Amino acid sequence: MLEFWVENQNGYFWAVDLEDDRLQVFSREAGRSDWTGTGEVLSDFLLHCTVREAVIGGASKFTTFVDASEINEALESFEPLKFGALGSEEPQVKLWCSEDALVRMAPPPTGYAGPGEHLWMLTFAAPSDSRIERYASRFGFEGLIGAEPARVELPYEPPPF
Repeated sequence: MLEFWVENQNGYFWAVDLEDDRLQVFSREAGRSDWTGTGEVLSDFLLHCTVREAVIGGASKFTTFVDASEINEALESFEPLKFGALGSEEPQVKLWCSEDALVRMAPPPTGYAGPGEHLWMLTFAAPSDSRIERYASRFGFEGLIGAEPARVELPYEPPPF
């Protein structure tokens, strides 16, 4: 196996068997020796990871939490992409796209949903602040995208360290 991709925490690894003409991608968790097929060939896997990184690492993005009952409205004008979750992600993670934006839909981190709440964490990303603003306004974030961070004046002298 030729390892070609490593998760940023060194917890997951992806590889291909160079003797496989289809170049199917396999993954394994750190500390394990067995490889598991991802169901993707190398070209699809690389596109999948590029789209994922465009959302997570995008400069024009925002994240919001949406009740499961409102997910269809939140993702109006978006279509699901064919990619499943990576081995390093929760199995429910899904990528979506519209004509000018991407969304990563994932379960919220522990503690974000209250008892009985069923939330989804949506991260929207677009190529520019003006394009992401159209989606941010759906959730009441008008004028916040690209805005300067607020300055907080402390009423006391900060510590010397």
